[in-house]
Amino acid sequence: QDSSVSAFDGFGGAIYISGTANDDDASFSVDTSSTGTVLINQNSSKTYGGGVCINNGYFTMDGTNVKVTNNTALNGGGVAVMAGDFNISKGSIGEEGNANTAENGGGVYVQGGNVLIYEDGAIKNNIANSNGGGVYVLNGNLTMIGGTVENNSANKDGGGLFVSAEDKDVSVEILSGAIRNNSSKGSGGAFAVVGRSGGTENITVTLGVNKAHLDANGNRIECKHGKDEIYTTTCPNITFNTASTSGGAIYIDGEGLFVNNT
Repeated sequence: QDSSVSAFDGFGGAIYISGTANDDDASFSVDTSSTGTVLINQNSSKTYGGGVCINNGYFTMDGTNVKVTNNTALNGGGVAVMAGDFNISKGSIGEEGNANTAENGGGVYVQGGNVLIYEDGAIKNNIANSNGGGVYVLNGNLTMIGGTVENNSANKDGGGLFVSAEDKDVSVEILSGAIRNNSSKGSGGAFAVVGRSGGTENITVTLGVNKAHLDANGNRIECKHGKDEIYTTTCPNITFNTASTSGGAIYIDGEGLFVNNT
């Protein structure tokens, strides 16, 4: 069914779901068999999640008929997840002419949880006034195995993706998918990964299918992501991204830094 929801100032302009701390019992998903379009559009929040905010739980977007567009917030213009995970395999966060906007995380903001982008999930045409035009992750891991992050922009760092390690080790795996046509007025047009100055947190960045995904003869084999059995045999396409200062495509800055397959 077609739906649009009214604006609200607070946590989650349209939808706010809060669970129990450490139980991850709050969740958002859309029935993949539903017809019509689920549209979360033109909502606002003064804090987290212009469209949707999940606290102590997870957000799953796996329907092609779901769009989160034209929402605004301080953090997470489209979606914010606090102490939980964000997964997208289908549908779109943002679209041309209907950008989600925020100070941090124009499309998506995740704090203390993980982000998984795979299959046909799209995060595009979102705007951050500071960092993370498409996605902003604070003290969490990001994995991309398919999907598209494109045409997002940030006035500071991380036009497409921004990952920050402030008091926790983080990992970023860009194994497949497309990150293209993103821009930043600072560093990291495609993505930026940063640690705090003087911090002891470890930052691990992996690009493409690494040696663990090769057989004895050096041929590429399928890689499995955790329990979700998501496979890829193709490397990522990171193209046509720009930055005004450092790292037109990629910017990484941290104390304990490990980079694989660059």
